[in-house]
Amino acid sequence: MRRELKRTLGRVLGSALCALLALGLGQSSAWAGGWDYWAYLEWSHDGARTVLSGGADAVLYELSENAFVEFDASGNPVARRAESSLQGVAKLGTVLCPSSLLVTNPKTDTCTVTVRGRNFVSLATGQGPITGEFAIVIQLDNPGDSPELPVVLGDFQGTIDFAPALMGRHFGTAAGTLTVKQSFVPGVPVNVTVPFTGVFRQPFVWSFTTQSRKPARGEMAFYNVNGMSQLVKEDERAANWAAVRFEIKFGQ
Repeated sequence: MRRELKRTLGRVLGSALCALLALGLGQSSAWAGGWDYWAYLEWSHDGARTVLSGGADAVLYELSENAFVEFDASGNPVARRAESSLQGVAKLGTVLCPSSLLVTNPKTDTCTVTVRGRNFVSLATGQGPITGEFAIVIQLDNPGDSPELPVVLGDFQGTIDFAPALMGRHFGTAAGTLTVKQSFVPGVPVNVTVPFTGVFRQPFVWSFTTQSRKPARGEMAFYNVNGMSQLVKEDERAANWAAVRFEIKFGQ
């Protein structure tokens, strides 16, 4: 009974602390000079744009993942195999948002990108290959949901290093090449390959009983960004789960 009470108290205090941290992180016009609901709403839903303004060329969020563990002949876990669906946005003028696409939406400054990715990571080293396909998508016939019509298609391959995540630091890195294979929009170059680097950030929750843990559905969570805790915003969730974030830079 006492142990359960202690656990409950820890969760309550942890939530209160997270709320205070979120208020501190949200030092914008939403809090200056009184409550401004619309300013707060804009601040709480600008996670992706904040990443792009911080120097990334594209940012993707994991919508779903199917993962499996591989075992050796002795029954020891040796690798993690996974396939994920991701969606996000890319800056105008990058390989994932060529300027030629302005003919589909002259007012845009980003493009919507969907990705199907696969990885095979050694549990001993945290490293392994990544492969997958991507599509730049635009609205088809339902402006009330996310874009769904592919207009540019391609694939990618590279390597992933999740060793920091295996050590509890909640991030990993990736590097590889991305190739545009097909375009249905005139003027978009095809058979173009560019290098990329990226950082995966896993959401986490601070806990009084342990240093950190995975967030529950709907729970306030954070990303580890250069050793600092950054709040997971409302547009960085998938079905109310805090989503893994992949920040990408091209040509490096």
